[in-house]
Amino acid sequence: MNNLFEILPLNFFNIFNTPNKLVVSDCLFVLYDYMKEDTTFASLKENVIFELTKYFNSHIVEMEDEQNNSPKERAYYIYRRLKEYGWINEEVGENYQIYVSFEEYATAIIETLINLDKEKDIEYSSMVYNIYSAFINFDVDNGHKILDAQYKMTKDLIMKLKNLNTNIKRYIKKLLRENMKNNLNDILNSLLSDYQMKIVDRAFYNLTTRDNPLKYRNSIISQIYKIRENEIFVDTIIRNIMLSKDIGYEEAYDVFDEQTLYIIE
Repeated sequence: MNNLFEILPLNFFNIFNTPNKLVVSDCLFVLYDYMKEDTTFASLKENVIFELTKYFNSHIVEMEDEQNNSPKERAYYIYRRLKEYGWINEEVGENYQIYVSFEEYATAIIETLINLDKEKDIEYSSMVYNIYSAFINFDVDNGHKILDAQYKMTKDLIMKLKNLNTNIKRYIKKLLRENMKNNLNDILNSLLSDYQMKIVDRAFYNLTTRDNPLKYRNSIISQIYKIRENEIFVDTIIRNIMLSKDIGYEEAYDVFDEQTLYIIE
């Protein structure tokens, strides 16, 4: 992996190292919502300033050293900070109008921050079933694409299962910490209501019953071994990997070997 700050400006996160960090984060989300409809995450500078001004007109906020400024002056203050720390950039377009856009890495980070606050119903079962279907109905001519997609989906599935495990542990610790002064009945009631709804009903029950990955495991492993043992299939897939990734035969074989063995494991 590359050094993080070969991608991000060195002071990128310094924008939150201020008493105004809550206002800054609000403004980031306001601009993201406004600019996301454009395919390039871009807008005229005057429109960006207008959206930020509108935020300050409709929110009562305190900003250190900025308390006596007008909403528009505050909007320019935030705009300058976003530009200074590398979240947005300016380009001069036709008629010398200034266009503002989010940096690509900035949009990725904003989306991650937004997703932190979302509770999603994750369909683990559909992921396992998709992997199963892809290998049961395996098309060797597109095998390199199928293999690559299912390799990524398997990694995604494992990460989600690890996160589920972590979330269960975190939730129980939080529950016990907040209820240590309460009686046992309070803890049990929380477990049987809130915990049951948020964790057990949403994911764990289905994983251990109708959506249990064990239903598909043997078939997936068996199909991958059949592919690996078929010399024509292996050669076709490897040559397609060579073409798609512009690499040599041995390197393409390593990709094939790594991906198939990872899914099996």
